[in-house]
Amino acid sequence: MAAHSALSGQPVMLTGSFRASRTFPHAWDTAAAGGAGTGELRIGPIVLGRTFGLHVGGYLGYPGTSLRWEVPSDGTHRELAVRTPPGAHWAYYQWDVPRYWVGRSIYVVATDRSRDVWLGVSEPEPVPWMPALGMAALQIACFLLIFLPGMAWLLWRGGGAADALIASGLAGYACFWAYFLSADLGKAFSWIILLGSAGLVLAGIRSPERRRRGSDLAPALIFALLLGVAYVCLLTLYGGAEATLELPQERFLPGMPPDTQIPFLLSNVWYSHLPVHPFLGDWLTSDRPPLQAALHLLISPLVPREPAAECVGIAAQSWIFIAFWSVLDAIGATARERRVAILLAALSGFMLFNCTFVWPKLLPAALLLLAFAEIERQPGRTPLRVGLLGGLAMLGHAGSAFALLGLALWYFWRRCPGGWPYMGRAGGILIACLIPWVLYQKVFDPPGDRLLKWHLAGAPDPTASSFGSVLVHAYRTLGWKAWLAGRWENVSHLFFGPGWHSLAKMAAGMGTTLAGGHLEGWMRAALELRVNQMFLFFPSLG
Repeated sequence: MAAHSALSGQPVMLTGSFRASRTFPHAWDTAAAGGAGTGELRIGPIVLGRTFGLHVGGYLGYPGTSLRWEVPSDGTHRELAVRTPPGAHWAYYQWDVPRYWVGRSIYVVATDRSRDVWLGVSEPEPVPWMPALGMAALQIACFLLIFLPGMAWLLWRGGGAADALIASGLAGYACFWAYFLSADLGKAFSWIILLGSAGLVLAGIRSPERRRRGSDLAPALIFALLLGVAYVCLLTLYGGAEATLELPQERFLPGMPPDTQIPFLLSNVWYSHLPVHPFLGDWLTSDRPPLQAALHLLISPLVPREPAAECVGIAAQSWIFIAFWSVLDAIGATARERRVAILLAALSGFMLFNCTFVWPKLLPAALLLLAFAEIERQPGRTPLRVGLLGGLAMLGHAGSAFALLGLALWYFWRRCPGGWPYMGRAGGILIACLIPWVLYQKVFDPPGDRLLKWHLAGAPDPTASSFGSVLVHAYRTLGWKAWLAGRWENVSHLFFGPGWHSLAKMAAGMGTTLAGGHLEGWMRAALELRVNQMFLFFPSLG
């Protein structure tokens, strides 16, 4: 057994594969040996106060791993569990110390007997005051910081919601490419953009005339800000602020994929200039558009990066309410109608889930809604705004292409002024926005077309074949019966999912409830209802 000295004065005793961590200060782990490493870590003696906290890395809670307090004199111990295992990251956890443990001298003991995963533990650390309030404060800070460039533009150049969100989106997109060239250049660029924007905002609000330019947007902006705070509080209501990257995967629907981590992982590649391979399993950095990662990079020098990733995602998704307000204004809704409509949307399970499970989906939806509002408010007169909104939407999620196609068809069906020349100018601006990202996909980390092959050709696994060849092969081998069955599945998925089994599952859950299994039956029915509200179109409307 090797002995080391902790900063707090307590000795640290290691056996097996436990070593000083290479990635986290004042901590020890078995990561260097990979999943095959085993051993034990003992820190102490430590006198317990009313609260206790430390950082944990790896896979605590998996078979063969454990963390506990232990009294050396008689071997009495208490297991320390975590709500959300940190996975491949380090996360801060805290525990309330039971009254009968307060004042006792203990050892912190971490054990790794698994040959499949690793475990790490840091020195005990001071417990922050009310971490939930800290997350709420971080949410407010992230919302205001990513909106700073938009607010500066609004105060000095005028315009509406579309101009403000375009300015913030383009600032983040430019910042992404600065980080791509150099981490130091990116950080300097972030400081310049944010400090410059803050200076313009402070100077602008002193002028009554400029303050009036932002007054029309103020109600929607305040509502989106407060709603983002409410959503992050609901997300962490039962704990989990210590591991916000993984929390959305399990909180409202268990077993969701790690899509919410992709924007953070992409921003982390360029913030720390890490190798692009491997990225996340068999996914590439070029497979998902970069807008949310770009917004995270924009404010990264000012905020704790990992917790802020979820807050930036929630803030960006909450732009949907700013866009919703703008659409309702464009179609002539009264102030009361706008408030009622937005409140009903905000209280839906669909919005709660999509604002916290930050894919992103609602971020590009907000930009597309603003494009619709611009066409409705000033038909044929704003190709620059519509093109920029469409380009940023595509940089948020490639599925925006379907909505843009529908928007173009609606434009011609309405016989809006401008016709083809207007559409050509807007389309050219959209393509100009996409060119840097497409070059990155095709040249730096090819092929970058996995989602196209998956969604349009039914080929989810990576393949070196071109998108065209995969698409042609998929339809050549698809008989007309299978094609019709696929179309029927698409239609049924709008209502009750494939096989129309959702109603039967909810009915079975309610039957179990009525038969006396109240908790089990209610949870089965509620889970199916949540699945419907998340994945199916008409149930998501509430």
